[in-house]
Amino acid sequence: MPSNERAPCRWGTIGILQAGLVGLAACGGGGAGGGAGGGGGGSAVGLGLALQADPASFESSEYRRSGALERVGASSAYAAGGDGSGRTIAVIDTGVDVDHPDLQPAILGASRDIVGGRGALRDGGGHGTRVAGLAVARRDGSGIHGAAHQARLLAIRADAPNSCPAACTFDQRDLADATDYAVAQGADILNYSLGSANSLSAAYAAAMADATAAGRLLVLAAGNEGAAKPSYPGLFAASSSARGRALVVGSVNASDKISAFSNRAGSARARYLVAPGENLRTTADGGGTATASGTSFATPTVSGAAAVLWDAAPHLAAEQVARLLLDTARDLGAPGVDSVYGHGLLDLEAAIRPQGAVVVPTGASVADGGRAIGRSGLVASAGFGRGLESAEPLIVLDGYDRAYEVRLGDMVTPSKGPEPVGLWLQRRARTTERAVLAEGGLRVEADSDPEGALRSLRIEADLSSATRLSFAGAEAAGGPSGHDWRRPFAATGGGRELTLGYAFADGWRFDAGVVDGIAGGNSDGAAGFMEGRAGDDTTIAGALTRTSADGGFVSLRLGERREAEGPFGSAGRGALALGEARTDHATLHVERPLGPDTTLLATAGLGWARLEGARDGLVADAGDFLATSFALGLRHEGLFSTGDALALTVAQPLRAENAKVDLDLPVARTIDGRILRRRHSFDAGSGGREIDLEATYGMALDAHREVELGLLVRRHPDHDDRAPAEFAAAVRYLHRF
Repeated sequence: MPSNERAPCRWGTIGILQAGLVGLAACGGGGAGGGAGGGGGGSAVGLGLALQADPASFESSEYRRSGALERVGASSAYAAGGDGSGRTIAVIDTGVDVDHPDLQPAILGASRDIVGGRGALRDGGGHGTRVAGLAVARRDGSGIHGAAHQARLLAIRADAPNSCPAACTFDQRDLADATDYAVAQGADILNYSLGSANSLSAAYAAAMADATAAGRLLVLAAGNEGAAKPSYPGLFAASSSARGRALVVGSVNASDKISAFSNRAGSARARYLVAPGENLRTTADGGGTATASGTSFATPTVSGAAAVLWDAAPHLAAEQVARLLLDTARDLGAPGVDSVYGHGLLDLEAAIRPQGAVVVPTGASVADGGRAIGRSGLVASAGFGRGLESAEPLIVLDGYDRAYEVRLGDMVTPSKGPEPVGLWLQRRARTTERAVLAEGGLRVEADSDPEGALRSLRIEADLSSATRLSFAGAEAAGGPSGHDWRRPFAATGGGRELTLGYAFADGWRFDAGVVDGIAGGNSDGAAGFMEGRAGDDTTIAGALTRTSADGGFVSLRLGERREAEGPFGSAGRGALALGEARTDHATLHVERPLGPDTTLLATAGLGWARLEGARDGLVADAGDFLATSFALGLRHEGLFSTGDALALTVAQPLRAENAKVDLDLPVARTIDGRILRRRHSFDAGSGGREIDLEATYGMALDAHREVELGLLVRRHPDHDDRAPAEFAAAVRYLHRF
């Protein structure tokens, strides 16, 4: 498009000619007025916390050419889906070039010359065309585009007859009529890029008050006198009649310093912000582009920004749009809201981000509130695989009830099992020294690691020849070789246990007890069937065991476990609260000699969990959860030399086999505030099945030294069928002093 250059206007050459006239002020003025923010409606609206597009894709040469959009972060708002569609900006000015290709598609048929008898919408002085371009010029790959490049333009010519192009002044009665007309035609935002008046006429003040009462947003230029406060009509924004639905806009230069010509915030600081206003490229009367400076040209960028925000969240009221722009402006000058820059520089990138408390809506409407996103989530034990890491979308609401999309998986933290080598070394570090501190009717045993740290303590008291009371406290241990299977409740992990046992004839024994404060988690699942977290669960169990004369051992353990926040070591809170879980579990252990030097080790666990307690979050329904674990091993001693041992183990850690969960996900909000929901059902136990293979060989080198070699393979680690198999090899050397 050919360039139609215009010389930058000179500051302060046009002002008030008589009490009823308002001048453009050669380099200044401007504003925009707003709509009711949408009525009741059923269409879904929302933004994306993860932007719908890459902001860089909007940062074309056309985007950069004006010199304003890049500095206010407009591309982030475009990437979130806002472009002004559905919003109407009324530019009350000197008219508009109705044939300009960047403006013509935006101009509404209702645009008109408000001054009686003239009937000529065409721009009388070029000012209105330049203002309109910075607000709504189309994004078409040439020239420049405006901040709200898909908004509609209601152009209202209101300059006094025969005042343009030399002076371009406005009679305040005509401005009042233009304001009333803009409201009647449904304009959302009224842009006043004019100023320099010392006062307002009663008619003009009443018209602007009526506009704000109708829910419109007014955006007004601060004026170009370099004064300590805005001139009128900009000062109207600070009045009670504005109802918080008006903004006054100053200008900054390319270094974000207040322009020498710009009126400062002064007494209007609470409603004042700044935008780029010097040497901006915009649409020119007659085609092409022109350069312009003044608060007149800072103002339409703010009007366009308001349209973009309103498009992205149509439910907002005009005062909320204004408050968003003020509160998210980038602080300039003295910290906080000051008398020069007011709230600071327009920042659309910040305005489009969530503001205030962000919640997951749990009711039927936004008025019902929700649960804080920062306190909502689910820590899913490895037993659930990766079924909970769903990409299913849902919405959260910010402090303005704007809907932002998140993914369910972003609220779920998988609890991974330990690394194989670390697990293997840790487990063997715990099969250490046992010291018998007392024997007889009262027996005290303690286990410690090679560094002397206490790992477990067990106290047993014989109440009779067949009855024994015991107390034990221990850290959790993992794997067949890490557990003392002959403890009645070794399968539950660590923690504190109090048991009462009775011995029958022929090696049979029954123990009953309580285990509280389970420590750690189901590390490798070989013998630690149940997972847990310290202090929030309790197991009540019974164990029937038999020890045979040849050293064989079999045990059946039955019990019920209660976990405060979810089954199998999972923890759901806030919007993903699961409620208390009650789990019935059974574990069978077998230790069977196959010969003088070979022993078969086997264990299998089965659990049935159900959720209890009230839930007011996303979990609508959950059936019974079924989970399994098993391990099978062979141990052979004296393979090559006396005292050596070879062990082979195959195991499946705890895995949810059937864990159906129904979630009631909020997926959108309507303009009238209703929350739209979709039922999402999934099997939390779906996915892979971890199988662990372990081979170890150990031997004593002498009375003080021993060495052990280990090979480990994990198929589908943490039951994730997307994860590659893990392989590990380790050597452990122990020297006792």
